[in-house]
Formats: sequence, structure tokens, C-alpha cells
Amino acid sequence: MKTIKNIMLWKVYLTKKTIYHISILSLLFYSLFLNYKLEDRVQFLTAGVHHAVGMWTQTELKLETALQMLSTEGPIEIERIAKPVARKEAIKVLQEFSDNFGRGLREDSKTDEN
Repeated sequence: MKTIKNIMLWKVYLTKKTIYHISILSLLFYSLFLNYKLEDRVQFLTAGVHHAVGMWTQTELKLETALQMLSTEGPIEIERIAKPVARKEAIKVLQEFSDNFGRGLREDSKTDEN
């Protein structure tokens, strides 16, 4: 009778011990799985950050190049565009002046005749 009782206790003990070990192993595997998933996510985010930094650097270089072009070629381009416009405006102003001056001389001559 004692042997049967001892065997039954041994089975219960063995079962509790087995359940404990299975629980510990399952927690270990679950933590390893979460660690693996977290590592994948970190690698994905790191790649995204590297891509964003690369895009930012390219944009920064393009802006710097554009600003250099504006500082060196800007005045030349403005002068190239402004000269014909200024010439047209100057001709227009001088024609108005000559018309007004001619009218003024004619009006002065008419008042002198009277």
C-alpha cells in the first residue's frame, strides 16, 4: 500500500515538476520570439532613419547648390533680364519728355506771339 501511495505521490510530483519545466521553457521561447520580433522592428526603423537622413542630406546639398548658383549667377541673370526692360523704360520716359518739352515750346511760342 505504501509503495502504491509512494508511486502516486511520485507521479504527482513528477507531473508538477514537468508542468513547471514546461512553463519555464514556454516563457523562455516566448521571450526569445519577442526578442527576435523586436530586433526585426529595430532593424526596420534603423533602415528608415538611414533613408531619411540620406534624403535630408540630398535635399540639403540641392539647396546649397541652388543658393551658390543664386549668389554667383544671380546678379548676372538679373542684369541680363533687367537691361532690356530698363532700356525700354528709359526710351519711353525720354519720348514722353520730348513730347512734353515740344508741347511746352509750342505753347510758349503761341503766348509770345500774342
